[in-house]
Amino acid sequence: MFGAFAAVSLPDIPADLSTGTVYVPAGYSKLVVVCMIGGGGGGYQGTPLAAGGGGGGGAGGPGASIAAVTSGEALTVQVGAGGAAGGLGIAGAAGGNSYIRRGATDMFSAVGGDGAASSGQSGGLGGAASSCVGLAAYNGGGGADGDGSSHGNGGGAAGTTGPGTGGTTLAGGSGNPPGGNGGTDAAGSLYGGGGSGSSGSISAHDGAAGLVRVIWRA
Repeated sequence: MFGAFAAVSLPDIPADLSTGTVYVPAGYSKLVVVCMIGGGGGGYQGTPLAAGGGGGGGAGGPGASIAAVTSGEALTVQVGAGGAAGGLGIAGAAGGNSYIRRGATDMFSAVGGDGAASSGQSGGLGGAASSCVGLAAYNGGGGADGDGSSHGNGGGAAGTTGPGTGGTTLAGGSGNPPGGNGGTDAAGSLYGGGGSGSSGSISAHDGAAGLVRVIWRA
């Protein structure tokens, strides 16, 4: 006579998702969002004025970020792209939103940072926690305004435990891990850091792409 077999539990599967369609693994029923970060905004290429930097991406941590899913279900994933630096008279592009979508409905989303303005010397706003969906979210740091002689550096991205900080004319803002730092005379750092603005021989820079980090759970 054979003894009863103990049920075998499936292990958690951590994954950094890419843009596209993802299928829930066989035997799994829960989707846990570890961290979702929007893309960082781009700085502005202002001439001759010193220009503003791009805002950092907003982000959501674990909090209540758990959803019931069905084995084999198809979900749509978007990893927010970093915003491109603007040219003369063209504002820095906003960072893209990151999301996981069921059909046409966002289950979770984190917004990207704004690009720097094309008029004046204003930096971009950080991604707003209030615009995120389904996440215990935090604000991204804003890009710094340019002043008479110095450009603004990029804002830092929010992360799993707190907001990003704003950039200054001296340095990019700090990201909350895994959120990236804002660029200091450079592109924003992964994930979601805002790019710096221009002044003199220093060019404006792009923001960094965001992140969709999850765990599949049985």
